Amino acid sequence: MQAQPIRCLLVTSIGLCTSSICLAQDLPESEITATYAVQNGSNLSYVPDALLTEGNNTHHVETATVGFSVRTKQGMQRLMLDGSLVNRSFESTQTVNAVTSNYNLLWQWVATPRWTGELGASRRESFDTLVSSPFQGQANSVLTNDSHFDVAWQVDGPWRLIAGVAQARTATTRSAPSDQNTRSANAGIRYVSGTGSSLTFKQISTDGDFSSSSTSVRSDFTQRDSDIRFHWVISDGSTADAYTTYSENSRNHPSTGGKQGFDGWNAGGSLTWSFGGLSTLQIDLAHTLAATGLDSPLFSETDRVTVGPVWQIGSKTALTLHHTWAQQTFGGYSSNALHRLDKLRVTALGFAWKPYKHLSLNAGLQHLSRESNDLYAVVATNAATISAHISY
Repeated sequence: MQAQPIRCLLVTSIGLCTSSICLAQDLPESEITATYAVQNGSNLSYVPDALLTEGNNTHHVETATVGFSVRTKQGMQRLMLDGSLVNRSFESTQTVNAVTSNYNLLWQWVATPRWTGELGASRRESFDTLVSSPFQGQANSVLTNDSHFDVAWQVDGPWRLIAGVAQARTATTRSAPSDQNTRSANAGIRYVSGTGSSLTFKQISTDGDFSSSSTSVRSDFTQRDSDIRFHWVISDGSTADAYTTYSENSRNHPSTGGKQGFDGWNAGGSLTWSFGGLSTLQIDLAHTLAATGLDSPLFSETDRVTVGPVWQIGSKTALTLHHTWAQQTFGGYSSNALHRLDKLRVTALGFAWKPYKHLSLNAGLQHLSRESNDLYAVVATNAATISAHISY
Protein backbone atom coordinates (compact mmCIF):
# COMPACT_ATOMS: atom_id res chain seq x y z
CA MET A 1 0.00 0.00 0.00
CA GLN A 2 1.18 3.49 -0.79
CA ALA A 3 -0.01 6.67 0.83
CA GLN A 4 -2.65 8.40 -1.21
CA PRO A 5 -4.93 11.45 -0.98
CA ILE A 6 -8.28 11.05 0.72
CA ARG A 7 -10.99 9.88 -1.64
CA CYS A 8 -14.61 10.78 -0.99
CA LEU A 9 -15.86 7.64 -2.67
CA LEU A 10 -15.39 4.25 -1.11
CA VAL A 11 -14.83 2.73 -4.53
CA THR A 12 -14.11 5.63 -6.84
CA SER A 13 -12.94 3.42 -9.66
CA ILE A 14 -16.44 2.10 -10.26
CA GLY A 15 -17.67 5.33 -11.80
CA LEU A 16 -20.85 5.19 -13.82
CA CYS A 17 -21.50 1.99 -15.72
CA THR A 18 -20.97 2.10 -19.45
CA SER A 19 -21.64 -1.61 -19.80
CA SER A 20 -18.64 -2.22 -22.00
CA ILE A 21 -18.28 -5.99 -21.83
CA CYS A 22 -15.28 -7.68 -23.41
CA LEU A 23 -16.35 -10.47 -25.69
CA ALA A 24 -13.74 -13.20 -26.15
CA GLN A 25 -11.28 -12.22 -28.85
CA ASP A 26 -7.55 -11.92 -29.51
CA LEU A 27 -5.92 -8.51 -29.16
CA PRO A 28 -4.70 -7.12 -32.51
CA GLU A 29 -1.16 -5.83 -33.04
CA SER A 30 -2.54 -2.32 -33.59
CA GLU A 31 -6.00 -0.83 -33.27
CA ILE A 32 -7.82 2.49 -33.50
CA THR A 33 -11.01 2.81 -31.47
CA ALA A 34 -13.88 5.27 -31.09
CA THR A 35 -16.68 5.15 -28.53
CA TYR A 36 -19.75 7.33 -28.12
CA ALA A 37 -21.91 6.98 -25.00
CA VAL A 38 -25.14 8.69 -23.91
CA GLN A 39 -26.13 8.60 -20.26
CA ASN A 40 -29.35 9.73 -18.60
CA GLY A 41 -30.05 9.59 -14.90
CA SER A 42 -30.70 11.28 -11.61
CA ASN A 43 -28.00 13.23 -9.79
CA LEU A 44 -25.14 12.24 -12.10
CA SER A 45 -23.03 15.11 -10.69
CA TYR A 46 -23.28 13.45 -7.24
CA VAL A 47 -24.68 16.41 -5.31
CA PRO A 48 -25.17 15.47 -1.63
CA ASP A 49 -28.80 14.81 -0.73
CA ALA A 50 -28.71 17.74 1.68
CA LEU A 51 -28.08 20.13 -1.23
CA LEU A 52 -30.16 18.41 -3.90
CA THR A 53 -32.83 20.47 -5.62
CA GLU A 54 -35.12 19.81 -8.55
CA GLY A 55 -32.84 21.81 -10.84
CA ASN A 56 -29.75 19.65 -10.27
CA ASN A 57 -31.40 16.25 -9.99
CA THR A 58 -31.72 15.17 -13.66
CA HIS A 59 -28.79 14.99 -16.04
CA HIS A 60 -27.90 14.07 -19.60
CA VAL A 61 -24.23 13.23 -20.23
CA GLU A 62 -22.51 12.54 -23.54
CA THR A 63 -19.03 11.00 -23.67
CA ALA A 64 -16.89 10.65 -26.81
CA THR A 65 -13.65 8.66 -26.72
CA VAL A 66 -10.99 8.08 -29.36
CA GLY A 67 -8.06 5.81 -28.69
CA PHE A 68 -5.33 3.63 -30.10
CA SER A 69 -3.26 0.63 -29.09
CA VAL A 70 -0.03 -0.75 -30.51
CA ARG A 71 1.52 -4.10 -29.58
CA THR A 72 4.71 -5.28 -31.19
CA LYS A 73 7.20 -8.09 -30.57
CA GLN A 74 10.81 -8.10 -31.74
CA GLY A 75 12.50 -11.33 -30.81
CA MET A 76 11.89 -11.73 -27.07
CA GLN A 77 11.21 -8.01 -26.56
CA ARG A 78 7.60 -6.77 -26.28
CA LEU A 79 6.36 -3.20 -26.52
CA MET A 80 2.81 -2.06 -25.74
CA LEU A 81 1.38 1.45 -26.08
CA ASP A 82 -2.21 2.56 -25.42
CA GLY A 83 -3.67 6.07 -25.52
CA SER A 84 -7.04 7.78 -25.40
CA LEU A 85 -8.72 11.18 -25.50
CA VAL A 86 -12.06 11.52 -23.69
CA ASN A 87 -14.56 14.37 -23.96
CA ARG A 88 -17.36 14.43 -21.40
CA SER A 89 -20.24 16.89 -21.69
CA PHE A 90 -22.99 17.60 -19.14
CA GLU A 91 -26.06 19.16 -20.75
CA SER A 92 -27.20 21.00 -17.61
CA THR A 93 -23.91 21.68 -15.80
CA GLN A 94 -21.40 23.13 -18.26
CA THR A 95 -18.81 23.90 -15.57
CA VAL A 96 -18.05 20.19 -15.06
CA ASN A 97 -17.49 19.47 -18.76
CA ALA A 98 -14.01 18.12 -19.31
CA VAL A 99 -11.51 16.65 -21.78
CA THR A 100 -9.04 14.10 -20.45
CA SER A 101 -6.07 12.34 -22.03
CA ASN A 102 -4.44 9.07 -20.99
CA TYR A 103 -1.63 6.79 -22.09
CA ASN A 104 0.15 3.65 -20.94
CA LEU A 105 3.57 2.54 -22.23
CA LEU A 106 5.14 -0.79 -21.29
CA TRP A 107 8.35 -2.45 -22.49
CA GLN A 108 8.86 -6.06 -21.41
CA TRP A 109 12.56 -6.69 -21.98
CA VAL A 110 14.76 -9.77 -21.97
CA ALA A 111 18.53 -9.32 -21.61
CA THR A 112 19.29 -13.04 -21.25
CA PRO A 113 17.02 -16.01 -20.55
CA ARG A 114 17.68 -15.40 -16.83
CA TRP A 115 17.60 -11.58 -16.80
CA THR A 116 14.16 -10.14 -17.55
CA GLY A 117 12.13 -7.12 -16.54
CA GLU A 118 9.90 -4.28 -17.62
CA LEU A 119 9.95 -0.52 -17.95
CA GLY A 120 6.70 1.41 -17.91
CA ALA A 121 5.15 4.87 -17.75
CA SER A 122 1.54 6.04 -17.69
CA ARG A 123 -0.70 9.08 -17.44
CA ARG A 124 -4.23 8.74 -16.04
CA GLU A 125 -6.65 11.63 -15.85
CA SER A 126 -10.18 11.39 -14.49
CA PHE A 127 -12.88 13.60 -13.00
CA ASP A 128 -14.40 12.64 -9.66
CA THR A 129 -17.51 14.77 -9.14
CA LEU A 130 -18.63 12.91 -6.03
CA VAL A 131 -17.53 15.21 -3.21
CA SER A 132 -18.28 15.15 0.51
CA SER A 133 -18.81 18.89 0.92
CA PRO A 134 -21.22 21.49 -0.49
CA PHE A 135 -18.62 22.72 -3.01
CA GLN A 136 -20.06 22.17 -6.48
CA GLY A 137 -19.83 23.68 -9.93
CA GLN A 138 -16.35 22.65 -11.01
CA ALA A 139 -14.67 19.62 -12.56
CA ASN A 140 -12.63 17.80 -9.90
CA SER A 141 -9.62 16.62 -11.87
CA VAL A 142 -7.42 13.78 -10.60
CA LEU A 143 -4.20 13.48 -12.62
CA THR A 144 -1.65 10.71 -11.97
CA ASN A 145 1.72 10.32 -13.71
CA ASP A 146 3.85 7.32 -12.78
CA SER A 147 6.78 5.26 -14.01
CA HIS A 148 8.51 2.07 -12.90
CA PHE A 149 11.47 -0.20 -13.65
CA ASP A 150 11.48 -3.84 -12.51
CA VAL A 151 14.05 -6.60 -12.94
CA ALA A 152 13.98 -10.34 -12.21
CA TRP A 153 16.90 -12.79 -12.10
CA GLN A 154 16.21 -16.51 -12.34
CA VAL A 155 18.50 -17.95 -9.66
CA ASP A 156 17.72 -21.62 -10.15
CA GLY A 157 14.70 -23.37 -11.60
CA PRO A 158 11.53 -21.76 -10.20
CA TRP A 159 13.30 -19.26 -7.90
CA ARG A 160 13.76 -15.61 -8.88
CA LEU A 161 15.25 -12.57 -7.17
CA ILE A 162 13.25 -9.40 -7.93
CA ALA A 163 13.83 -5.68 -7.46
CA GLY A 164 12.40 -2.44 -8.74
CA VAL A 165 12.01 1.31 -8.39
CA ALA A 166 8.99 3.54 -9.05
CA GLN A 167 7.84 7.13 -8.81
CA ALA A 168 4.42 8.75 -9.04
CA ARG A 169 2.74 12.13 -8.81
CA THR A 170 -0.96 12.68 -8.13
CA ALA A 171 -2.52 16.14 -8.35
CA THR A 172 -6.13 17.18 -7.81
CA THR A 173 -7.95 20.42 -8.65
CA ARG A 174 -10.75 20.19 -6.13
CA SER A 175 -12.01 23.15 -4.13
CA ALA A 176 -8.88 22.44 -2.03
CA PRO A 177 -6.22 21.35 -4.59
CA SER A 178 -3.56 18.90 -3.43
CA ASP A 179 -0.37 17.43 -4.79
CA GLN A 180 1.50 14.25 -3.82
CA ASN A 181 4.83 12.79 -4.93
CA THR A 182 6.14 9.33 -4.06
CA ARG A 183 9.40 7.47 -4.71
CA SER A 184 9.72 3.79 -3.85
CA ALA A 185 12.13 0.88 -4.08
CA ASN A 186 11.44 -2.80 -3.54
CA ALA A 187 13.31 -6.10 -3.35
CA GLY A 188 12.24 -9.66 -2.75
CA ILE A 189 11.99 -13.22 -3.95
CA ARG A 190 9.48 -15.07 -6.13
CA TYR A 191 8.68 -18.75 -6.69
CA VAL A 192 7.08 -19.61 -10.06
CA SER A 193 5.77 -23.12 -10.69
CA GLY A 194 5.60 -24.85 -14.04
CA THR A 195 1.83 -24.17 -14.23
CA GLY A 196 2.27 -20.42 -13.82
CA SER A 197 1.27 -20.21 -10.16
CA SER A 198 3.55 -18.03 -8.04
CA LEU A 199 4.37 -16.93 -4.48
CA THR A 200 6.07 -13.54 -3.97
CA PHE A 201 7.53 -11.77 -0.94
CA LYS A 202 8.71 -8.14 -1.15
CA GLN A 203 9.96 -5.39 1.12
CA ILE A 204 8.89 -1.95 -0.12
CA SER A 205 10.30 1.38 1.04
CA THR A 206 8.44 4.56 0.06
CA ASP A 207 9.31 8.21 0.63
CA GLY A 208 7.13 11.09 -0.44
CA ASP A 209 5.64 14.49 0.19
CA PHE A 210 2.24 16.11 -0.22
CA SER A 211 0.71 19.53 0.06
CA SER A 212 -2.76 21.08 0.07
CA SER A 213 -3.92 24.63 -0.63
CA SER A 214 -6.06 24.41 2.50
CA THR A 215 -2.93 24.33 4.70
CA SER A 216 -0.22 25.79 2.38
CA VAL A 217 2.22 23.40 4.10
CA ARG A 218 4.20 20.60 2.45
CA SER A 219 4.62 17.48 4.59
CA ASP A 220 7.05 14.58 4.20
CA PHE A 221 6.26 10.95 4.92
CA THR A 222 7.88 7.51 4.83
CA GLN A 223 6.27 4.12 4.59
CA ARG A 224 7.58 0.57 4.93
CA ASP A 225 5.60 -2.39 3.59
CA SER A 226 6.10 -6.14 3.99
CA ASP A 227 4.09 -7.74 1.17
CA ILE A 228 3.21 -11.40 0.42
CA ARG A 229 1.21 -12.36 -2.70
CA PHE A 230 -0.02 -15.72 -4.00
CA HIS A 231 -1.27 -16.38 -7.55
CA TRP A 232 -2.85 -19.76 -8.30
CA VAL A 233 -3.64 -20.94 -11.83
CA ILE A 234 -6.51 -23.33 -11.17
CA SER A 235 -7.27 -24.22 -14.78
CA ASP A 236 -7.54 -22.59 -18.17
CA GLY A 237 -9.45 -19.35 -17.51
CA SER A 238 -9.74 -19.83 -13.73
CA THR A 239 -7.36 -18.18 -11.24
CA ALA A 240 -7.20 -17.19 -7.58
CA ASP A 241 -5.14 -14.45 -5.93
CA ALA A 242 -4.47 -13.53 -2.32
CA TYR A 243 -2.26 -10.96 -0.61
CA THR A 244 -1.43 -9.52 2.79
CA THR A 245 0.66 -6.43 3.54
CA TYR A 246 1.83 -4.94 6.81
CA SER A 247 2.40 -1.18 6.56
CA GLU A 248 4.12 1.34 8.83
CA ASN A 249 3.58 5.00 7.96
CA SER A 250 5.36 7.96 9.55
CA ARG A 251 4.79 11.61 8.68
CA ASN A 252 6.63 14.79 9.63
CA HIS A 253 4.20 17.55 10.57
CA PRO A 254 5.78 21.00 9.93
CA SER A 255 2.99 23.02 11.56
CA THR A 256 3.44 21.29 14.93
CA GLY A 257 7.06 20.20 14.62
CA GLY A 258 6.04 16.68 15.56
CA LYS A 259 5.36 13.34 13.90
CA GLN A 260 2.18 11.45 13.11
CA GLY A 261 1.82 7.89 11.98
CA PHE A 262 -0.14 4.68 11.82
CA ASP A 263 0.42 1.01 11.10
CA GLY A 264 -1.79 -1.90 10.15
CA TRP A 265 -2.69 -4.58 7.64
CA ASN A 266 -3.93 -4.64 4.07
CA ALA A 267 -5.34 -7.95 2.88
CA GLY A 268 -7.49 -9.29 0.11
CA GLY A 269 -8.19 -11.95 -2.43
CA SER A 270 -9.94 -12.57 -5.72
CA LEU A 271 -11.34 -15.52 -7.62
CA THR A 272 -11.98 -15.67 -11.35
CA TRP A 273 -13.86 -18.84 -12.25
CA SER A 274 -14.60 -19.89 -15.82
CA PHE A 275 -17.68 -22.03 -16.32
CA GLY A 276 -19.86 -23.21 -19.17
CA GLY A 277 -17.36 -22.33 -21.86
CA LEU A 278 -16.86 -18.55 -22.01
CA SER A 279 -18.83 -17.39 -18.94
CA THR A 280 -16.99 -16.28 -15.78
CA LEU A 281 -17.62 -15.38 -12.16
CA GLN A 282 -15.35 -12.91 -10.37
CA ILE A 283 -15.32 -12.33 -6.61
CA ASP A 284 -13.08 -9.76 -4.90
CA LEU A 285 -12.52 -9.15 -1.19
CA ALA A 286 -10.27 -6.41 0.21
CA HIS A 287 -9.37 -4.58 3.40
CA THR A 288 -7.42 -1.39 2.63
CA LEU A 289 -5.53 0.92 4.97
CA ALA A 290 -4.49 4.20 3.32
CA ALA A 291 -3.12 7.60 4.27
CA THR A 292 -5.51 10.47 3.53
CA GLY A 293 -2.92 13.18 2.93
CA LEU A 294 -4.74 15.37 5.47
CA ASP A 295 -3.88 16.59 8.97
CA SER A 296 -7.14 15.13 10.25
CA PRO A 297 -8.25 12.42 9.69
CA LEU A 298 -4.85 10.82 9.11
CA PHE A 299 -5.91 7.52 7.51
CA SER A 300 -8.89 5.54 6.23
CA GLU A 301 -9.83 1.87 6.36
CA THR A 302 -12.05 0.32 3.70
CA ASP A 303 -13.65 -3.12 3.55
CA ARG A 304 -14.96 -4.07 0.10
CA VAL A 305 -16.76 -7.05 -1.44
CA THR A 306 -17.45 -7.26 -5.18
CA VAL A 307 -19.29 -9.99 -7.09
CA GLY A 308 -19.47 -9.89 -10.89
CA PRO A 309 -20.68 -12.74 -13.10
CA VAL A 310 -20.40 -12.46 -16.89
CA TRP A 311 -22.58 -14.71 -19.04
CA GLN A 312 -21.35 -15.23 -22.61
CA ILE A 313 -24.75 -15.91 -24.15
CA GLY A 314 -23.34 -16.52 -27.63
CA SER A 315 -20.40 -15.60 -29.80
CA LYS A 316 -21.82 -12.07 -30.22
CA THR A 317 -23.66 -11.31 -26.96
CA ALA A 318 -22.83 -11.15 -23.25
CA LEU A 319 -24.63 -10.16 -20.06
CA THR A 320 -23.00 -8.95 -16.83
CA LEU A 321 -24.20 -8.28 -13.29
CA HIS A 322 -22.01 -6.35 -10.87
CA HIS A 323 -22.55 -5.62 -7.18
CA THR A 324 -20.16 -3.89 -4.78
CA TRP A 325 -20.57 -3.42 -1.05
CA ALA A 326 -18.04 -1.27 0.81
CA GLN A 327 -17.63 0.37 4.20
CA GLN A 328 -15.08 3.07 4.98
CA THR A 329 -14.02 4.51 8.34
CA PHE A 330 -11.52 7.26 9.14
CA GLY A 331 -8.99 7.46 11.98
CA GLY A 332 -6.23 9.65 13.35
CA TYR A 333 -8.36 12.69 14.13
CA SER A 334 -6.60 15.62 15.79
CA SER A 335 -9.71 16.66 17.73
CA ASN A 336 -13.04 15.31 18.89
CA ALA A 337 -14.54 15.72 15.43
CA LEU A 338 -17.24 13.46 14.06
CA HIS A 339 -15.65 10.11 13.19
CA ARG A 340 -17.03 9.61 9.72
CA LEU A 341 -18.44 6.24 8.61
CA ASP A 342 -19.52 5.65 4.98
CA LYS A 343 -21.36 2.72 3.41
CA LEU A 344 -21.49 2.31 -0.36
CA ARG A 345 -23.67 0.08 -2.53
CA VAL A 346 -23.31 -0.19 -6.31
CA THR A 347 -25.38 -2.49 -8.51
CA ALA A 348 -24.98 -2.54 -12.29
CA LEU A 349 -26.47 -4.62 -15.10
CA GLY A 350 -24.99 -4.57 -18.60
CA PHE A 351 -25.60 -6.08 -22.03
CA ALA A 352 -23.18 -6.20 -24.98
CA TRP A 353 -23.87 -7.13 -28.60
CA LYS A 354 -21.20 -7.38 -31.28
CA PRO A 355 -23.06 -7.70 -34.60
CA TYR A 356 -19.94 -7.09 -36.71
CA LYS A 357 -16.21 -7.57 -36.27
CA HIS A 358 -15.50 -3.85 -35.86
CA LEU A 359 -18.71 -2.75 -34.09
CA SER A 360 -20.13 -3.43 -30.63
CA LEU A 361 -23.22 -1.96 -28.94
CA ASN A 362 -23.66 -1.75 -25.17
CA ALA A 363 -26.44 -0.87 -22.72
CA GLY A 364 -26.48 -0.70 -18.95
CA LEU A 365 -28.30 0.31 -15.77
CA GLN A 366 -26.65 1.32 -12.49
CA HIS A 367 -27.74 2.34 -9.00
CA LEU A 368 -25.26 3.86 -6.53
CA SER A 369 -25.97 4.91 -2.95
CA ARG A 370 -23.74 6.10 -0.13
CA GLU A 371 -24.94 6.32 3.45
CA SER A 372 -22.91 8.29 5.98
CA ASN A 373 -23.08 9.90 9.39
CA ASP A 374 -21.75 13.03 7.62
CA LEU A 375 -24.77 14.92 6.24
CA TYR A 376 -22.80 16.19 3.22
CA ALA A 377 -21.63 12.70 2.23
CA VAL A 378 -25.06 11.07 1.70
CA VAL A 379 -25.58 10.49 -2.03
CA ALA A 380 -27.84 8.40 -4.29
CA THR A 381 -27.85 8.20 -8.07
CA ASN A 382 -29.34 6.15 -10.92
CA ALA A 383 -28.07 5.94 -14.48
CA ALA A 384 -28.95 4.35 -17.81
CA THR A 385 -26.29 4.21 -20.53
CA ILE A 386 -26.13 3.22 -24.18
CA SER A 387 -22.92 3.26 -26.21
CA ALA A 388 -21.41 2.28 -29.53
CA HIS A 389 -17.80 1.17 -29.95
CA ILE A 390 -15.94 1.02 -33.27
CA SER A 391 -12.51 -0.56 -33.67
CA TYR A 392 -10.31 -0.96 -36.69
